[in-house]
Amino acid sequence: MTVKAPRIVLFRHAPVDFDSRIKRVARTLQRGGFEPIIISVEPADGESGEFLLGGDIRVIRVPLKVAPAAPKPAAQVAADADKLRRQRKVYAQRVSGLDARSAKSAIKWGLTSGRLASMRGNRFAKALLRRANSAKVALVERNHPFNSLDLAANHPQAYNITHTLTDLLVSLEPDVLHAHNPVALPAAYEAMVRLKARGKTVKLSYDVREDFAGLPDKEIGSRNAFDAVLEMEKRFMPFADYVWTVTESHAELLKKKYNLPVLPDTFVNMSVFQPMVGDITVREAAGLSEDTPLLVYAGIMSWARGMETLIEAMSMVDEAVHLAIVSVPNPHPMKPKLEALAEEFGVLDRIHFVDPVSQAHLSYYLSGADIAVHPLPGGSPNHDRTLPNKLFEYMHAELPLVSSDAKTMAKFVVDNGMGEVFRSEDPVDLARAISLELRNPVSQEHMHALAEKFSWQANEPRIIEAYSRLTGFPGTLADGEFGTTEVTPA
Repeated sequence: MTVKAPRIVLFRHAPVDFDSRIKRVARTLQRGGFEPIIISVEPADGESGEFLLGGDIRVIRVPLKVAPAAPKPAAQVAADADKLRRQRKVYAQRVSGLDARSAKSAIKWGLTSGRLASMRGNRFAKALLRRANSAKVALVERNHPFNSLDLAANHPQAYNITHTLTDLLVSLEPDVLHAHNPVALPAAYEAMVRLKARGKTVKLSYDVREDFAGLPDKEIGSRNAFDAVLEMEKRFMPFADYVWTVTESHAELLKKKYNLPVLPDTFVNMSVFQPMVGDITVREAAGLSEDTPLLVYAGIMSWARGMETLIEAMSMVDEAVHLAIVSVPNPHPMKPKLEALAEEFGVLDRIHFVDPVSQAHLSYYLSGADIAVHPLPGGSPNHDRTLPNKLFEYMHAELPLVSSDAKTMAKFVVDNGMGEVFRSEDPVDLARAISLELRNPVSQEHMHALAEKFSWQANEPRIIEAYSRLTGFPGTLADGEFGTTEVTPA
């Protein structure tokens, strides 16, 4: 008898196009015999409908919807009703004859009475609805882990994502709900409650990529939203059937912080080892000759990632050296300020902002540079624990790396002979490391060997084993090439 493949629905809080990890996980699950489906939350005016990852994995694009205003707590409703009753009494006392003042008061008395009747009607309708629900759902609702967070006020994005995703998640009838960000956790919980109320067995899986409590101040933004993110993760953890993360230090932190029964599995976000393909290199995109020394930085830009240190260091290296910044997105909101900083240091003519390319072509694109640079400052718990995606993207482009001294990344670079390390936020030391690596670069042969050793394919057997345990399905990794993670219209 053929066993039906478990359906794994993977989702996060944003579009999946530049999220290499969620796409690799989906491809691996598909190669193991599971049925993955990705939900991509798009901007409100973004694309919608069915797409395909690699030609055979469903990707559902759904534009973000704005949720209706959250209902007021019962205590607030009661207080509002009392206020209306007091107002109605005042208006009644003002009705003393046929004069204009009495007429206006009579109208206001009628409107206030109507609002009170509406409130009573709403309460009656809600009472009927509550009685119609099962005792199990009512119990869960009374103990809802996210209700007291007031997400509508403190984290509107999470509130809107829950509104956008929950019905869709339920309609797909997944065997596993696989969330990739704390902001998506309330939606995962809501869908789980509704599916279980229908008698559907569903497991919750959470892929933890960041130590959010350890973010540097520059990355925090709104304090209310930041606190809500921490609470969402904390309150979700007791419901998670499977937790996994990106480094061993993250795993140890999670187990201790949330008193987890087992140590989360670690799957480093390494790139797929496969031949480099593409139509253009970053050197060609920048319009530079083959003999021009070229550095590259690729990925999300922010002041918390040391971009100003890199710009200043460019004024201290040889004037022949150029820097290509693969900006995601391009143009980036930071670009004018970075250009102004570059002009201040007299290096604007040697800095090139170039467009990103698809994940399938990234290694070939980056390979046109001589050296990659990652100035991510160390010193914060999150940065010191991370092994960034771009470290492996540079490795698979066979580029030596000049890395900051963020602890885990710096140790990896040194232990594997991948390049040079400099003191965080020190442009003089960064310039030293760049100059040293340009004079004596790590060989391409060594970088190729590292790419073969540290590849996503090394994660695949363990991922299939983990999801086989989670679902009871005998997943088996298929032979053959990994395949593409390009997303195209269905």
